[in-house]
Amino acid sequence: MPGFRTLSVGSVILLAILAAVIRIFGSGGSDCEDLDCRSFFSPGIIQSPHERPFFFRDNTFYEPFTLFRPFPPAKDPPVQAVNLEEWAAYFGPAVPKAELSNLIYKVPAEDVANTASPLFQKYANKDRVTKALEYLLLAKRVEPIATRSADQGWQGNVSAKPLDMTLVQELIDSAEKKIPQSDKFLAERYRLQVMRLLYYSSRYADAQNYFEQFKNSFGGEGSPKYRFMDLAAGAYSRSSERRIIFSPWSSTNSCR
Repeated sequence: MPGFRTLSVGSVILLAILAAVIRIFGSGGSDCEDLDCRSFFSPGIIQSPHERPFFFRDNTFYEPFTLFRPFPPAKDPPVQAVNLEEWAAYFGPAVPKAELSNLIYKVPAEDVANTASPLFQKYANKDRVTKALEYLLLAKRVEPIATRSADQGWQGNVSAKPLDMTLVQELIDSAEKKIPQSDKFLAERYRLQVMRLLYYSSRYADAQNYFEQFKNSFGGEGSPKYRFMDLAAGAYSRSSERRIIFSPWSSTNSCR
């Protein structure tokens, strides 16, 4: 029996060394290869493209074992893909997903009306279409504001263009006016756009207050809820206050 125990201990040690060696030789050289680089924040908030939002956890327990990378990280579903699926479900099969994707992500604001007219020509609920297009026009105006820092590069070597704070407030006011007139799907997205405007205009205290005021207005597991949380986490990270912001949804801490 002593010999058996010695053999068992030796086997465990050997396996541990082997796993470490495999991990090293399996490295592709990335800064994050030997570090589980991930962030609580969304790509627009984090400071390095290697970091990942907190809800994109590797969950290595469920990953298959491979020789050169024992626990490969799961691929993250792009936010755009998740959002598109939600929009497709909102309109149903009457609206082709490929054309809907083009309208949401590629068509400039000035061309939305002309592009949407034939797309929704046979869609019965015209009021839903009208309100959705109103939201989409606002979101397309918010996007340049939300992505201006990322467009300047991750390291901030080039100064971002000054923000038009009057425009920011006008967009916030427009979104707030639309919320009472909107269904739950659009209302949550308007809330998200307000939070984006507050965060990306560096109004971090206002973003914190907005989160505390409306954090319980999000139901279900839609992507706006988690993106809203990401932005709030970013706002709190910019202040001296640190807090766990996902406690209102303690049973829903993961996404997708």
